[in-house]
Amino acid sequence: MQILTRSRLNLFLLAFSSVLLSNCSNSGDKEQPNDLTKKNGHMQSSLPAFTLQAMDGNIISSQTFHGNVLVVDFWATWCRPCITEIPKYNRLNAKYEGQDFRFVGITMDSGDLETIKPFVSKFAIQYPIYVGDSHVVDVFGGVQGYPTTFVIDKHGTIQKSYLGIARDKAEEIDALVEKLLRESS
Repeated sequence: MQILTRSRLNLFLLAFSSVLLSNCSNSGDKEQPNDLTKKNGHMQSSLPAFTLQAMDGNIISSQTFHGNVLVVDFWATWCRPCITEIPKYNRLNAKYEGQDFRFVGITMDSGDLETIKPFVSKFAIQYPIYVGDSHVVDVFGGVQGYPTTFVIDKHGTIQKSYLGIARDKAEEIDALVEKLLRESS
């Protein structure tokens, strides 16, 4: 009887851990849609206007990304699933370097620049990291948890979004980026 109880407990802990690792929620609502491209029932039609603080302290505008296929990843330094995606995103960023492509990491709820900079260095993040705020979250239609990743075409249209992590997420993003780059060549 005790072995059966331990087995059930182990299964429960395994299932519970996988749920925790799939998404670092910043809200109490556990049932969030996986596709956030729709806002109020309509597709987002263009890249929202926003500004971000770069790691050097400068402020950049969303206009900086105009004309590029863009991957925007909202993440936090304390989010384990976000950290597991860093190597995949480094590879994605390197693969499309020199093309009309930009990868943008927007860190949220992670402290100030002096807290974030050592984290970026420790995890060898090779794509640009910016500090987000509530305004950038609002213009993207809200972010229900971390990581939340958007893929945006050269015209500024959000093509796909992802909440949390999935086994083939990076591969799906890669294929979509490749398709979007080909379409606009």
